[in-house]
Amino acid sequence: MPDENAFTLRQVDQARADFAAVLDELVKALFARLTTRREVWRVALMGVVGGASLMQTLAFIFRSLSSAGHAARPDR
Repeated sequence: MPDENAFTLRQVDQARADFAAVLDELVKALFARLTTRREVWRVALMGVVGGASLMQTLAFIFRSLSSAGHAARPDR
């Protein structure tokens, strides 16, 4: 008695080829989304520049606050 759900070799071969094509497209899409060296370099440089400018701004604010505090305080 033949099984109703059995596949022929031709159907299996065609399904395997379809699956391989889909997998190939998926791999291509994933590789296309990877970051390049140029993008990594740009993000690292922006982090360094942003961090340095933030530190300079904070140093300026703290210097101005501390000098204003000394000027307002009477000498003993």
